[in-house]
Amino acid sequence: MTQRNHLKRQLHESPELIAERDRYGEDAKVTLLKNDTCSWIRGHLPTGTCDLTQLAARLHCDKRTLQRRIERELSCRFSDLVDDVRAEMCLPLLKSGVFPMQAIAEQLGYATSGNFSRSFQRRFGRTPRDWTRLAITT
Repeated sequence: MTQRNHLKRQLHESPELIAERDRYGEDAKVTLLKNDTCSWIRGHLPTGTCDLTQLAARLHCDKRTLQRRIERELSCRFSDLVDDVRAEMCLPLLKSGVFPMQAIAEQLGYATSGNFSRSFQRRFGRTPRDWTRLAITT
């Protein structure tokens, strides 16, 4: 089943999700929403089409409806999920030491390597270059 169908079902409370929620509790529904949304983000970061409007259009729902659902069920914003996925994806790319900073920034959907570097430093407390040096020496 496609990501769109999974997310669409979650938005409209499908019988499968209701049954799964009854069987496993509310956590299963939240986990599905988070996993499916993060998976969609991973696939769209490199294309530059990774925004809430695009996801809502793909799911044929209103942007604000999707935004409220994410905030209510995941207790975060869509941009927080994007930041989490970017952080998860960047560490192996940096640790490999193979890719230039600009290529990593593009792969993660940043407009410039400077934007990537600032975001990385805010999240991890050091620059990507410093983190890479430490990761390679350990």
